[in-house]
Amino acid sequence: MNKHSAWIDQKGRLFISGDNTSGQVGLPGTTSNFLSNFTLDEVREVSLGRAHTVVRRTDDTVWAVGSGSHTQNGKNTTSSSVWAQIMNESKQVYAAGDQSFALMKNGDLYGWGRDLEGQLTQKPGTNSMTPILIFKGVKKVSGGELFTVVIKEDGTLWGWGANNEGQLGQGDTTSKTQAVQIMTTVKDVWCGVGFGMAIKNDGSLWAWGKNSGGQLGDGTLENRLTPIKIMDAVRAGSSGVGHTMVIKEEGSLWGWGDNLKGQVGDASSYGLIQKSPVQIGTSMEWKKVRCSAETTFVMGANKRLFAFGDNTKYVYGKARLDQKTNYFEMEMIAEDLKVVDVFVGRGSTFVIKENGTLWAAGEGSNNKLGNGGAIEQRVHGMIDKGVKTIALGDTHGLAIKEDNSLWGWGNGANYRTFGAAQTASPRPEKMLESVKSISCGGGHSLVIKMDGTLWTAGYNTNGELGRGYTAGSTIPGEIMQNVKKVSGGAYHSVALKEDGTVWTWGQGTNGKLGNGLTAVQTSPGQIMTGVKDIVTGANHSLALKDDGTLWAWGWGNLGQLGIGDAAHKSVPTQVMSNCISCHANHDASAAVTADGTIWVWGFNTSGRLGIGTTSHQLTPAKFTREMSKFSFGEVGIGISKDGEFLGWGAQSQYVFGDGTINNYLFPTNIERTLSLLQDDAAIRYFPVDKMAKVTAICETPRVIEKLSVNATASGQSYIRLTVERGTEGEKVYTGGQWMDILSSEVKAMAMTLTSFAALDRVALSYLDGSKFKINIYIWTMDPMVSPQVFGVDALFKEATGTPVVQSLGLSLEMIEASDPVARVSTNGTDFEEVAFDEVNELINSSGNEITVEVELKEGQTLDGVGYSWA
Repeated sequence: MNKHSAWIDQKGRLFISGDNTSGQVGLPGTTSNFLSNFTLDEVREVSLGRAHTVVRRTDDTVWAVGSGSHTQNGKNTTSSSVWAQIMNESKQVYAAGDQSFALMKNGDLYGWGRDLEGQLTQKPGTNSMTPILIFKGVKKVSGGELFTVVIKEDGTLWGWGANNEGQLGQGDTTSKTQAVQIMTTVKDVWCGVGFGMAIKNDGSLWAWGKNSGGQLGDGTLENRLTPIKIMDAVRAGSSGVGHTMVIKEEGSLWGWGDNLKGQVGDASSYGLIQKSPVQIGTSMEWKKVRCSAETTFVMGANKRLFAFGDNTKYVYGKARLDQKTNYFEMEMIAEDLKVVDVFVGRGSTFVIKENGTLWAAGEGSNNKLGNGGAIEQRVHGMIDKGVKTIALGDTHGLAIKEDNSLWGWGNGANYRTFGAAQTASPRPEKMLESVKSISCGGGHSLVIKMDGTLWTAGYNTNGELGRGYTAGSTIPGEIMQNVKKVSGGAYHSVALKEDGTVWTWGQGTNGKLGNGLTAVQTSPGQIMTGVKDIVTGANHSLALKDDGTLWAWGWGNLGQLGIGDAAHKSVPTQVMSNCISCHANHDASAAVTADGTIWVWGFNTSGRLGIGTTSHQLTPAKFTREMSKFSFGEVGIGISKDGEFLGWGAQSQYVFGDGTINNYLFPTNIERTLSLLQDDAAIRYFPVDKMAKVTAICETPRVIEKLSVNATASGQSYIRLTVERGTEGEKVYTGGQWMDILSSEVKAMAMTLTSFAALDRVALSYLDGSKFKINIYIWTMDPMVSPQVFGVDALFKEATGTPVVQSLGLSLEMIEASDPVARVSTNGTDFEEVAFDEVNELINSSGNEITVEVELKEGQTLDGVGYSWA
């Protein structure tokens, strides 16, 4: 099963994140999108099935995308990432499991897709690729995985399909292939997996069906085969897989049910089942609520949005880099925070917001966005926090955080410097401490430490590292002292020392070193004095002198020197006077004069200079807006003095991060505001198919040097390891380096693997030597494959320092299911359907050989399953 989430912004644009293996995100390819991406405009309502998406657009047409395994996408294809129009004149759309519904303006209900239990056409086993008229006189449609309910125009509630949990409210558990009446005088209805909730005209809330997680809120864990009254004065509500949230008439928020991930929002019952309604917080100003499987979204006054519950696969549509799995304290999703700094890279833009979070958008090859994969990012998505400034190369980036630590991401072959291996880094990783200033060349990195020393590493074919040779290096090397600022071009570097002298090195083609020569120079050489600022483009450089004069040298073929022609200059040549700052990026330049006016020149294809033309500018031209911050290159972005977030130029890969590919010859507002809880938005997700859990217990205080898991699986498989009872300061060893654990809560790390051969690189070290427990979760996204675990060995380091190999004591268990019935196979035996409390009795855990398959019925879920840990 797959997971994705969606929302609509205030402009009617649809944003989707999560799994895209069936094209359900509506973007090309099958790569998962862990950050929200724009996929369709003019959308009024969205509803999500297991692996497909259905929307109603502003013209009331119905469109679908994603899996067609049961023709639920309305196309005769297994899957499709191309939106297809299905119907016209609709007033509601709804998707559940592998079926889709469209309610017409005249009250006719149509459906298409899977019909295993008769939940679609009321004829079990009859799938339909084209919409079939199901019911007339309908006001609203809802349903679970295998059952459907509708409110008729007269207020009566009807249902059909699966009834094994009593979800049809008929007093029995017999499935119904024909619609049966459940209640009267109903004004709203919603469903979870195997249960239903309805609000009557008098505001009373009623519930029926499955209750194993307390999701009905009646104080018990007993299924209810007929509707039972839960509370009065309810205005709106929503349910996940096993929890329910409602807003009462006076605006208070209440929740109950499964709170294992904090999805109820009640800290006192976190990790438990809350069987009765409990008020969440004290606010009386809640406006909207939506639930996903194990996450809750609520909107309060002034459209402030909060989320709590599980976010391990970015259900929030945000990258949470602290790797927590539980958010039982409500958190505001600060999508509308002000942008305070801007940066333009190769096919990308980055912004820093006022809370120190770093966001990226654009083309993602070589992992250069730092968003977890080499994928296109259509809207700015958060990739890190606590960031002061960044620098961007062609395929890599560096960031200085608030504690002056250096972090990097992107193409490892060119940048993985400072002692790290030459491997790609899809997310920011820590590199150095005590860093003052940074710059990126095309493939090299330049870092000034707090003591003023300059260190370089990376690509060096043209001597751009300044070390006296041309061999690249992943190990940092100190080359200068007393350095004030450094700037890297494509294949050359420029440094400004504290005494005002300018030094250059690297490739000298067409005079880019400013020393009158064109040869490669592998060590720094002085070219100027009396300088207070420097900056480089790809193949040219600028220097601002103490007297306010601006000087340029290097390539001038596109007018980037601003001297009135396209000639190259091998020595510094004066361009302007009365300047207070200088700027350059790629093949364009800019300067700010003492009166605050911005002047731009150079490469101007597609209007990237923002002056209303597309011709290259050989001399400085006045910019059209007053700016407090700006960056430009392939496009331009900036913050105006009056606070607008602006973009200009031609974008081909959504680099503005506003979800569009619009081009602008002049600075244009590109700010966007998301509202996750627009009236008709829906957020749901579904778990994977199979999972096993092995617990290894160390009974005596030890330090683990190496942990080896002997396991097999094929297809797309995952493993997650959690360690309990740790302390602050512990470290996890993975991927060839020790990583800090930042909290004293349950420790978690994980890897996405296609095989388990690399697991001997995983180890865990505990400084306090306390007892601990290791939980190993193994699961597969392939419904035809089950994970097998054969043993867990650990290499311990005793007090004497002598390594000792020991097989850990193992216990194997099925994760607590949201449905108490599952099919279990042990050691190759046939599957047996058993109650949850009987599962462990069937598991043979003798010795170290353990083989387990856990297969859930369609619609059932396992706690903790369905996520990809970064």
